Amino acid sequence: MIKTTRSLTAVMALLLALAGAAGVKVATVEKRPVTQTIRMLGRVAVDETRVYRINSTVDGWITKTSPKATGSLVRKNEALAGFYSSEFLSVQTTYIYNLSSNDRVRSQDLSLPGREAQLQQFKNSLQQLEDNLRNLGMGNPQIEEINRTREYQQNIDIFSPADGIILVRNVSMGLRFERGTELYRIADLSHVWILADVFENEAQFLTPNITAKVALPNQNRTFTAKVSNAVPQFDLASRTLKIRLEVDNPHIVLKPDMFVDVEFPVKYEPGIAVPVDAVVDTGLRKVVFVDKVAPSKVPFYVALADVLVSPRLSGTNTPLKIYQYLRSGKPIVATNLLTHTQVLDSSVAELTDATADAFGAGILRVLRDREHGAALSRAAQALADTRYTYEAYVEKTREALRPIAGRPASEAA
Repeated sequence: MIKTTRSLTAVMALLLALAGAAGVKVATVEKRPVTQTIRMLGRVAVDETRVYRINSTVDGWITKTSPKATGSLVRKNEALAGFYSSEFLSVQTTYIYNLSSNDRVRSQDLSLPGREAQLQQFKNSLQQLEDNLRNLGMGNPQIEEINRTREYQQNIDIFSPADGIILVRNVSMGLRFERGTELYRIADLSHVWILADVFENEAQFLTPNITAKVALPNQNRTFTAKVSNAVPQFDLASRTLKIRLEVDNPHIVLKPDMFVDVEFPVKYEPGIAVPVDAVVDTGLRKVVFVDKVAPSKVPFYVALADVLVSPRLSGTNTPLKIYQYLRSGKPIVATNLLTHTQVLDSSVAELTDATADAFGAGILRVLRDREHGAALSRAAQALADTRYTYEAYVEKTREALRPIAGRPASEAA
């Protein structure tokens, strides 16, 4: 912060010299809640809890395939491929036999003894056989087809377990496979993850369940995501934390590995705030110019300041603030005029010509050359301690009154 007490015209001149730009906004400093938007790049990833692996539970070979390949969208219960395995023969035969037997018992007279017990037995047997068929790899649509037609299914169809996208496809016509082979891997994309890297100082604001806006670059599409409860993982190489967001994706607009823009609104605790346009960013530091302030508040601003300036353009009397500046421990920049040089010299202050360019250059010098600024501050404090203390003031007063009193200063006291 740079403390000034001259007119706004002088302040604007300094701003132009320091920042090279106009349009600095003047406003009252106030305490208010501060909000900020944290922006980052995110990457769409599959929700690991919605990934389905279709593995073979028998030995067999592929007898038919569909044109759906890796990256294709599929619907639930859509046939993806077909295979043959001799292990289905005995189970299907037993299942069809039990279906026919169950039908015969159902057609019998209701008054026959033991009819209900037989029906219950067949129901249990059919349920067990259906479970066996599912465990071998037959889907519900085909089991229902056998139940309806009572016909043996030579080719066993592979059905998609959910709406989604094919991540892995390991089938081709005539392929011989063994038990345990992964044939398909399908991901449900109706709900996806967004993975994003945040810096350590920003991660504290991204608590679980807070919402974020997700947008597709160059597309007029936005989504609302939430930070998951997963613990962020630290990346040693990038020194960032990887957070996970979850977002609904009903129309499958977000695809795996897409890049998206992520925005988080962050609210800070109430604090001292000024408009952004009132801050001059030098690249290394942010500078705020302060207009006239009440005398009672001057010590507060002096304590905050990095540089203390006195940009007088004329005059012969020394500003009273100069004496306070000397004791502040902060570097002083002043115009090289009699109004200042009665007290200051180049050993205790940065003295410049009374022009905006020269004064701005002086401010930049003490801001950039910290050792130079510190040396000026130390010399100024030493000057104040030797020449501008109460004791020095009393001594000067005595010296001034001695000719008037006509006797030694010690006697006049």
